[in-house]
Amino acid sequence: LLKHSSHALFTFIDYARCNQKTSGDEKPVSLIDLLDQDWDFETQKGNPVIDTNCLLSVLITDAQLTTADSNVKPSERNARYDGVITFGKSLTIIIENKPRSSNVWPDQLKPSRKNLADTTVYRHPIVLEWKEIIKQLNHLLHLPTISGYEKIMIEDFLSFVDDSFPFLNPFDSLHQCKRN
Repeated sequence: LLKHSSHALFTFIDYARCNQKTSGDEKPVSLIDLLDQDWDFETQKGNPVIDTNCLLSVLITDAQLTTADSNVKPSERNARYDGVITFGKSLTIIIENKPRSSNVWPDQLKPSRKNLADTTVYRHPIVLEWKEIIKQLNHLLHLPTISGYEKIMIEDFLSFVDDSFPFLNPFDSLHQCKRN
């Protein structure tokens, strides 16, 4: 969805940026700085070559975690990332998706040292909650600037969540309950 919907991508990056904790000399991710970069999206990648200036680890799950406050640093593990978004030579975002926070293993938020070039790794992971992502996707459906194909993809994605992971829905209104 992020690869084919610029609205969804920009909303995702903005949500991640708003939840980013920085320390010391780290500067927050800037959406403006990423716009003129080449973008590359990959899923289920095992130990890809990461040669960007910075790396940011993102966890998407059903609840905030206290264990996610641990430092992110390169690890000796063999990694398989659920998602990898690369913005030119500037930034790589590795994404770990765990629909249930009880299944999170903190080392999954750490990048593999293998194939990691001279890249600065942000010390704190970003934890995003599915209910907020779904809420934002529902809001996107009502934008006048959204194209027909983007709307169809977002609706299909939300239907997939309704059918396979209904517990991730925010259920802020009766309309969102649908068949549940």
